[in-house]
Amino acid sequence: MAGRSSKNKGANAERELADIIFYATGVQMVRNLEQTRNGGHDLDGIDGLSIEVKRQEKLCLLAWWRQTLRQAAECDSIPVLAYRQNRKSWKFIVGLDKIELSKEKFIQWIQEHIRMNKIS
Repeated sequence: MAGRSSKNKGANAERELADIIFYATGVQMVRNLEQTRNGGHDLDGIDGLSIEVKRQEKLCLLAWWRQTLRQAAECDSIPVLAYRQNRKSWKFIVGLDKIELSKEKFIQWIQEHIRMNKIS
């Protein structure tokens, strides 16, 4: 997939993941619309997380993880790679220890991250 349809697929994936996070946490994620020009992660909205979203049939996990690490280092955040193939569930890799999580486990993880980072 190339060109406009590829960009649309990526944008749709970012919106899909933003919705998943919203319904699980109540936090409204915002797409980083400057990511192509200025670099940076795909979704903003939770302090301390750098979320990169991939929606491709062919997995390129090593390259994606390197990109995620680079972007997280730029903003001193926890790296989060979210990816999904056609007709498959979302999968996640989080933290410098590269913890692999299912969608359900990621939701638990992100809820805990938000709870632990709230300022009282």
